[in-house]
Amino acid sequence: MSQFDLPLRVALVGGLALFAVLLVPVLVVQYRRYGRLSPRRVLAVSAVCVYAVALVAYTFLPLPGGQANCGPSGGARIQLVPFQFLRDIARETAGLGVVGTLTSTVTLQVVFNVALFVPFGLLVRRFGGRSLVMTTALGLLASLAIESTKGTALWGLYDCAYRVADG
Repeated sequence: MSQFDLPLRVALVGGLALFAVLLVPVLVVQYRRYGRLSPRRVLAVSAVCVYAVALVAYTFLPLPGGQANCGPSGGARIQLVPFQFLRDIARETAGLGVVGTLTSTVTLQVVFNVALFVPFGLLVRRFGGRSLVMTTALGLLASLAIESTKGTALWGLYDCAYRVADG
């Protein structure tokens, strides 16, 4: 099982469960606002629910087992060097071919981090009707919230940070 399997399962099951809880209110709002029900809008709401849970799941799962993850250095660090991920990819994939580099965990993690925010921008722009500036600002705020949560060990829930927070 890869490190991406658990968050995927949580995203699908949790997102669909969230959608099931919100289904009746969504249908009521749609009917009152538009005078009819639209399968397209219902499908869009289900996608938003799955995406919202996926954003949380891929950011924080798997959770650490306990204090053992802190280690002698006190856990994960805060990364404040801009574009450090490029140096990390070069270091971790030294000697690998193109396919090895592109499929390495360190490369996939960067690609998935970027890919995770593409739907956010689309949803805010398309369904939220926000400007490009507002969409960018909301994306930055969401990213700041995620990185702050990682850097503070889920706001003190754990004794030390278990994921690297990028500044």
